[in-house]
Amino acid sequence: MKLCTTAVFVILILLSRFSVAAPDEFDGINCKSNVPAKLKGRISWNGPVIELEARHKDIGLVDEGADDISKTDEDPLAIVYWEVCGTRYVAIYRQNVIVDAIKIPAKSDELKESTGKCKLRGEIVDDFVLRLSGGGSNDQAWALNKFKGFIRLPASELDCQS
Repeated sequence: MKLCTTAVFVILILLSRFSVAAPDEFDGINCKSNVPAKLKGRISWNGPVIELEARHKDIGLVDEGADDISKTDEDPLAIVYWEVCGTRYVAIYRQNVIVDAIKIPAKSDELKESTGKCKLRGEIVDDFVLRLSGGGSNDQAWALNKFKGFIRLPASELDCQS
């Protein structure tokens, strides 16, 4: 009995030396990481964003906002904007799992993000569209597909309502 009690006590001491914290989508990411590749497939943090940012001060993690783009309540879909190591990213979250993520252009007064109903070559794009307008060749656009992730679209051939 003493041996069993001692063994349990030793195990508890060893376990108490390690911080037990729930993993989050930014664990193991550093400023040299391929952030979009590392985020893909990860499960989102289920706690206050301020705590998540505090856990990752080393990479300068900043939550820049989110949009619910769900078509139904049964299939939650969101896009979340993050800053990591001074670079902006946007990730698609489907039921708290990151489907895909991309790096977006540096902050600029000339870049405006617009979302909404879009047509590509006259055909309605069924997926949510993220369009970054910077004028001419700087325009970029993606359809956000809940299964495939970000699908690059030819921005010059898109007609989007504001």
